[in-house]
Amino acid sequence: MTRKIGLPLFCALLAAWVAGMLVLAAPLMAQRAPNSLFRRAPVPGGEATILVPEGWVLEADSTAGIVLRLRTADGQVALERFADRIGPRSDGPAPAARSFLADVVAREARAGARNLALVDQRSLPELSRAWERRPAGTGGGAGVVGEAAAVTLEYELDGTPRVERLCGVVESGPDGWAGRAIFGARTPAGEFERWEPWLSFALASCEPAVALGADVARNALGLSLPGESLWRNPHSGALDPGSFHFGRYRWVTPDGDVIYSFNETFTPNAGRLLGRDDWSKSLPR
Repeated sequence: MTRKIGLPLFCALLAAWVAGMLVLAAPLMAQRAPNSLFRRAPVPGGEATILVPEGWVLEADSTAGIVLRLRTADGQVALERFADRIGPRSDGPAPAARSFLADVVAREARAGARNLALVDQRSLPELSRAWERRPAGTGGGAGVVGEAAAVTLEYELDGTPRVERLCGVVESGPDGWAGRAIFGARTPAGEFERWEPWLSFALASCEPAVALGADVARNALGLSLPGESLWRNPHSGALDPGSFHFGRYRWVTPDGDVIYSFNETFTPNAGRLLGRDDWSKSLPR
């Protein structure tokens, strides 16, 4: 004989089952993967450190004259710092910064590009003045003047349409001219806004900020960071650049790795994320 379960009893059993499942799920939800994970790593040459997004690659490429490249695994998105370019010692004038970036740097670095086109160019007088005030040890000096500019290029490489922004400073002085602080940020066409927060945050995370000219490159490239804020580092007491774009909750390690999560119950120590249990919560200022 089949026994029928009354509706009140069925509802009670269902409620008990749901409650039990929530109890079991709570620890799993607490250990759910973070939204964004960044590892602090030394840049090639060791003069600074930078936060590298999980799955990205940090490298140098001497054959292309690139001293720093931070890229996605497939290479479609990249932030690059080019080696300084020293001009010939002659009485000839230094090239205009915009022409230098579009006609020299871009064509040499993207030698295999097709249909390379300059779609935007702008002078950066504030950056020019700031660069001239830099200490002699970072490239400036008596009698040296600088002209800064940024350009935006479109081209096709390996069958993929790309967009790239370049910025840099052309110094000229008694000893000739040189291109300094040359940075590039590139993505597939139509995807720049999608990747802009990652590129912007990477530059903002460079320590010390003056290394490689990272302190001026983010503004020069026009890279915005939605939800930008400062977060108190519980280990050093310093204010770190951060962003609510990557998560509402931020955790850091003593040596600078960073996790962001939108999950309030996420606790990286319980799961020993990256094999560590020294994560500390970082609060926005």
